[in-house]
Amino acid sequence: TNFNGNFEALSTEKYQLPIRVGVKNNPIEEGDKPWVVGHFAPDKYLNETHPQGHDGIDLKATKNTLIYPIASGIVIEVAEYPKGGKTCKISHEGGKVISYYAHMSEIKVQKNQEVNQTIPIGVIGQTGKSKVRRDNLHYEVRSQGKKIDPMIIVGKLVRSLS
Repeated sequence: TNFNGNFEALSTEKYQLPIRVGVKNNPIEEGDKPWVVGHFAPDKYLNETHPQGHDGIDLKATKNTLIYPIASGIVIEVAEYPKGGKTCKISHEGGKVISYYAHMSEIKVQKNQEVNQTIPIGVIGQTGKSKVRRDNLHYEVRSQGKKIDPMIIVGKLVRSLS
């Protein structure tokens, strides 16, 4: 394999969901998809919790479910915020694509760490303002600074967004 020293994607790598098991802990391939409990609706008033819209999706999964990066990349931020709780941002495609993960109960990576799709980056939780949805992952993707629906990139080749 050729990672060029930074785990940047092989030409056959495809974007995947950050959660691999659903609410019954069965693999997604067996049809037990994580429940989408919050849909992509940027820049529009949804409710008091999301007055500026919802820039990603919320995936429901059981407590302690591992979270993986959607593609190979480099961790560019690990932080804790009042709204997002424990969060992580990963740069993909040489910085042209950024993925963001929030409400984790535990973060398993550090800033500047190289990751690929086999390395868990965190654990499902309900930190920050996720109490309404309970254990879930808030997940966003930006391509060249533009908010995109995370569901439409699943299965697309890495490097196809830039």
